[in-house]
Amino acid sequence: MLSPRSRGKGNRRWPGRDGGRRKRKPVVWRKQATHAVDDVSLLGEGLVELRFASPFRLTAAEGIYLFDQGVAPYGIRYHAVLTGSRRFPVFKVRVPASQELVVSRIIDQVQKR
Repeated sequence: MLSPRSRGKGNRRWPGRDGGRRKRKPVVWRKQATHAVDDVSLLGEGLVELRFASPFRLTAAEGIYLFDQGVAPYGIRYHAVLTGSRRFPVFKVRVPASQELVVSRIIDQVQKR
């Protein structure tokens, strides 16, 4: 039987620490880039480096996911490196020179969102 003083767990909790939902782990952006290659040498020679800034208020994982989904129907492989900050993610995307025009159009479409 409970003591008349016991009122559950509230007594043991600190103010502001109600034991609610925990923080979510941030999504690793590389897992969202399924069509990206890990090594630049896999793309071959004649690479072009393009700059892709993630659309406003999107995380790096969300931005690269949109880019990756735009590239997927064309079967274009690419290498991406995150250079921006956490708040303003910017990627350097390396693609074969023959695919530069298609990828630059995809970047423009994604950035307009």
